[in-house]
Amino acid sequence: MNDESKDSVAYSPLLLEYVDSESAAMFQEMVAAGDLSSPLLTCYAALQSELPEGERVCVRVVGTGNLVQSVNDRESREGHPFRIERGDGIVAAKTMPMDSEGTVDILLPTYVFSIEGVGSGSDTDLSLLLHTAAHEVVHARHHLLGTGPFDTCERGDFEWARLQFVAMAGEQLKEHVAETISGAKYPPAGISMKTLASTFDAFWREVSSGLKALPEGDPNRYGDAAYLCLNALHVVWKVLAYYAAEFRANDEITALPRELENDPGWRAMVGDWWPRYTTLLLRVPATVEVDISATDAVVLELAGLLQDWARSLGFDAEDRAEGGYFSTRHWPI
Repeated sequence: MNDESKDSVAYSPLLLEYVDSESAAMFQEMVAAGDLSSPLLTCYAALQSELPEGERVCVRVVGTGNLVQSVNDRESREGHPFRIERGDGIVAAKTMPMDSEGTVDILLPTYVFSIEGVGSGSDTDLSLLLHTAAHEVVHARHHLLGTGPFDTCERGDFEWARLQFVAMAGEQLKEHVAETISGAKYPPAGISMKTLASTFDAFWREVSSGLKALPEGDPNRYGDAAYLCLNALHVVWKVLAYYAAEFRANDEITALPRELENDPGWRAMVGDWWPRYTTLLLRVPATVEVDISATDAVVLELAGLLQDWARSLGFDAEDRAEGGYFSTRHWPI
């Protein structure tokens, strides 16, 4: 799709990758005919409506048949390839950091955003598409600021353990802000108690099976264990950051459902950490514009809370005189 129409209104380039030639040809025919029944085109149209015109040409919308490969093509994962699994769910879209040419790519996987026309779809499906589009636009606009507003980890000289928690805190705040902004316009389907329970169960399964699979005598055993456990915790915390956005209104977090507060799984995994966690989330305004110094202060405080929270769950990552240290009381490493 051209990034500028004959009446000089700017639009984002729309690309396809890792899509078979037959499907790509069909998609081009739909575009030429103005047929917007494809979920991918529906999302593209929503993205254009959410992006300020002056920013559209800096954002490429990419429909991809292989999200993992598309992400790995665009950034180095340092031995940890991108995965679409997130706890008990999968990634619905991915916005990449701005490249050297000042372009941001929004990757839309065809397993969610089909390039084929849909004869009939539910209102819930349309709502999900619109919500996802609005969420990814916030990420794209934050990247286009060019200041790395939530990249506190890149603005300090942190030792190993501190760096892990600072990086996680920044990403959780970023996701919470994007979800709060997008949810105000297009309310999400919502995270149910069943979903939360599945997320907690998936966390313990992944950690248990992953630690048991680490080969004895591997020199990278401790590093791999730390990555496995901290990444699994980060997935849970990001789900909670999304969940908090559902309860954020007028710079307050409304009360949780009573049945959730009394749920054993919630009390074991979250419990009294929830009010402390959400208090810090609330300190960052849900806006595209970001006060970096104020946000950095919140990120650093949140990083300390996450480190303590992890320790309370049995995952101890800290910096010692001899270097980074990780252990877990649940399974011997």
